[in-house]
Amino acid sequence: MTHFEPEMFHVKQPRRHLGLLLRPGEVITSVRAELVEARDSLRQARGERSILHKAVSILPTPLSRPWRYAILLLLLITGAAQAGVQKCTGPDGKVIFSDQACATGQTSSTLPGVSTSAAPVAGSSTGAGKASYDDMVQRSRRAQVHAALTPECRALGDNASRALRTDTASLEEVKRAVSQFENQCGDQVQKASAVAATRRATPDASDCRSLRQSLEERRARLKTMTNRELQEFVKFQNEVSVGCR
Repeated sequence: MTHFEPEMFHVKQPRRHLGLLLRPGEVITSVRAELVEARDSLRQARGERSILHKAVSILPTPLSRPWRYAILLLLLITGAAQAGVQKCTGPDGKVIFSDQACATGQTSSTLPGVSTSAAPVAGSSTGAGKASYDDMVQRSRRAQVHAALTPECRALGDNASRALRTDTASLEEVKRAVSQFENQCGDQVQKASAVAATRRATPDASDCRSLRQSLEERRARLKTMTNRELQEFVKFQNEVSVGCR
């Protein structure tokens, strides 16, 4: 059975309100809004857990747990989808995979079995405002690993990621896409992950814009914050100022 850490699927709990500070109607409205938010968070957590369960179940069993999750995290990576990969064959028969147009004299063809259409991935920068600073740092680190792969492996990884996230792909299609990525690109993922772990990761420019926007929204509510919320605001402000210079 796969073990999931509690913090992976944190569900926000409704805050307690003091009746002396709010009128009865305001208390009901506020609590109802927070219960709806908690319900939506729980639904999202269940969806992500379902994706992970499916992914873990189809990966080859000889993989060690850390290595298995390295593959999963990369396949669940967020961010911009990759362009189509070209298979360029030179006059001498040498094959080069590239996400750029093939050079003059080379025969061009798309990589078989790899979809070139990009589907948006949940958790991308369009929804980045809901993610924490740490979430965005981890996403940036996984993006470093993704960028370090060859164009062929990036395309195979994107294809496997789309298969994992879509409801229309059969289990066999998902298994085939993930196994192809793991078999052909596993060594690259392992090496790139080791290198990325030694480097300082910070949110990318798009995430930093979302973080600054979120910071300003919180700043506008300073006067109504509790002591705990003020402490969280100061921590968040320090993280953004250091990570998004």
